[in-house]
Amino acid sequence: MQKLNIILFIIISTVSCKTVNVLNTTSVPNENDELVHALNTVDSNELLMTRDKLLIQDCGSNGVNCTKDPFENDDFEACPEKYVFFNDMCIECDCGEAPCELDENGTKKDCNCSSTQKIFKGRCLTCVCGELSRLCYFDNKGGKQCVCKAGAADRLGTCTACSCGENSRSCLFNKEGDLVCYCKPRFAQRNDTCYESCKSSHECLNGGVCKSEDGSSSLFCKCPDGFTGGFCEVDMVCEAMRSSCDAMKAVCKRDRTRRYCECRSGQKFNPIFGVCEDICDSTKCNNGFCVVKDLGFNCICKQGYGGALCDEEIDKTRDYYSPYNTIPIIVLGILCFSIVGFSIGALLLKHRNEKLMKLYQQKTQVFSQH
Repeated sequence: MQKLNIILFIIISTVSCKTVNVLNTTSVPNENDELVHALNTVDSNELLMTRDKLLIQDCGSNGVNCTKDPFENDDFEACPEKYVFFNDMCIECDCGEAPCELDENGTKKDCNCSSTQKIFKGRCLTCVCGELSRLCYFDNKGGKQCVCKAGAADRLGTCTACSCGENSRSCLFNKEGDLVCYCKPRFAQRNDTCYESCKSSHECLNGGVCKSEDGSSSLFCKCPDGFTGGFCEVDMVCEAMRSSCDAMKAVCKRDRTRRYCECRSGQKFNPIFGVCEDICDSTKCNNGFCVVKDLGFNCICKQGYGGALCDEEIDKTRDYYSPYNTIPIIVLGILCFSIVGFSIGALLLKHRNEKLMKLYQQKTQVFSQH
């Protein structure tokens, strides 16, 4: 018998599919679980399948085979799917996608679902909605339902980022997976974003035209080349230059032929540092106020100070204005001259009217006498 076992071990261990001739033997399984089998010139593949064919002892009413494994000298069980071997019988036990176990009495234990599974009608089913989900569950009909985090919505069973812009009330996906926007009043969906709709082309900037798109009832500004935005207010070239102008602390300007970065009003470009700087700041005029003049500045000094930068202390008993502080004097002079001129003009006009009135009265008296 030991020699037969060695022969069988060699044949079973063979990976080649070549035909292996085996000695003719004739015997049957006995009480000591010794395998004695009759084989007539079979190949190794058929011999490997013989193991299952030898397991012919009936185990229960489910039509499955079980016996002690003659090759392993150990208990062998062969129950169909959704059945568990128990006391030489195959007992029905179904936990879906999770392992099913019986207690010591052969009764099915509660199903132990994994973290990615949910229980439905006593069975564990995979329920995954992605990293952006808060909860996954099955409804009464077994349909998977996803509860998503803020900024996400269920798209074909997975929580997916969903945004329609700051002018939307909500965002979701339809059954086909297309994004649908619910916009605020006066806004409508356009290219997966809520844009403000227009009423006429007068609202559209830079030559835009107010019209419907794709047969929609909503009207939007259709922008000319080089412009975008809800009302064509965004210059695409300037938008591309934004980072460069921001680095210079400048703004993008355009004319008919070009776009360029320009310092804001009250600033000038410092070529040393490559940025726009304020012409006036708190350090320019020591004891006065700075006033921008073209690309330079003038200092208006406080009482008691003078000099180009108001850094000279003078006699405080009299007012002093620096050469750069002539604006108040000029304004005051013009104001005084205007008042005096108006007063003189009014007096002359009054005197003229009085003379005309006397002359008129004299002529009236002469006419009455005649």
